[in-house]
Amino acid sequence: MVQRFPASAFKKPLQGTGHSDIHSPLSDIILAGLRGCFPVGAAAAWWSTFHRGEKIVIMAKTVAKIMGLVLLLVGVLGFTHVLDSLGAHLSPAHNLVHILSGVIALYFGFAGSLGGAKSFCIIFGLIYLLLGILGLAMGELHIGPLMLGKVDHGIDLIVGAIFLAGGLFTRNP
Repeated sequence: MVQRFPASAFKKPLQGTGHSDIHSPLSDIILAGLRGCFPVGAAAAWWSTFHRGEKIVIMAKTVAKIMGLVLLLVGVLGFTHVLDSLGAHLSPAHNLVHILSGVIALYFGFAGSLGGAKSFCIIFGLIYLLLGILGLAMGELHIGPLMLGKVDHGIDLIVGAIFLAGGLFTRNP
């Protein structure tokens, strides 16, 4: 037996989110679809995950934690030649940049404020995106001891987009 929620169950204020009412014409359309095809648990989980705002509020800190770990891991593994098959130019200086970036991202993810993590993600995302775009436009880049090729530019674009999304999709509580 599949139990279904009536639309009125979703029109109650959400406790502790700062939203006094989530009722809107769009929510009526979404809820009509949910009532017809999802069981109670799935509909409630979907609605609470994406519309209460909790996941959006902490996005910058989560992105900083995940990407910080990735950058730190890439920086450390760059010294071992495990990642050589990727085609990226991982010199010792480049690995140190990854380790430093990872440590800074982890700080903002774990110990920094939400506003600090949001600002860090936006600034860091823009820097990486601009570096990737500049690299694609100019070809290989030599910045001090760093040599960046096409693979590096693609990775920079992806990392920049992830950080920028983490910062831009984060709302202050």
